[in-house]
Amino acid sequence: MLRHYANYRWIDGKPVGITPVSKEHSLSFRIVTDPYHKRYTLEKYDHGIFHQLVYDSILLDFRKIHPQYQSGWQREVLTDHHEFQKCLIRDIEDRIILCEELSFEDGHCRICKLSSPHGIPLASQKIYYQEKGDPWNGVVLLDILEKPVMHKKYSLGGDKEFHEVLEECWKI
Repeated sequence: MLRHYANYRWIDGKPVGITPVSKEHSLSFRIVTDPYHKRYTLEKYDHGIFHQLVYDSILLDFRKIHPQYQSGWQREVLTDHHEFQKCLIRDIEDRIILCEELSFEDGHCRICKLSSPHGIPLASQKIYYQEKGDPWNGVVLLDILEKPVMHKKYSLGGDKEFHEVLEECWKI
């Protein structure tokens, strides 16, 4: 029988339970994985009753967000408006693996919502800019409950675009 946890965090793109609780607890999470740790699911429970699937690595594997896995990914812009853009992300085999909805503020992308090609919400990214009053320039990847999975801090180039990665943290 799998344990229930009062909370969880993300380490290297994998959910890790914090504080074991009884399954009847008012709010709990259960992490399910196969014996080889190839697939992870994270389930949310309310008083022992299944409430929501928070994460399933078969739809989006956070461990595959590292740049070495993205080398063959391509973005295809579907709609492009001043404050909104919708894109498809295709893998090296030209298969659609993600849909992105980007929201812009004064020409800067501030939020990117990620969903499966079926329309299932998977994650989001919040983008920060010091010139907008944020404490740093970078991106935070969040799961659907808005828990941080990883963050990257960047240097900003003369073109006001992110250039060099200054810090990347996968243990949040």
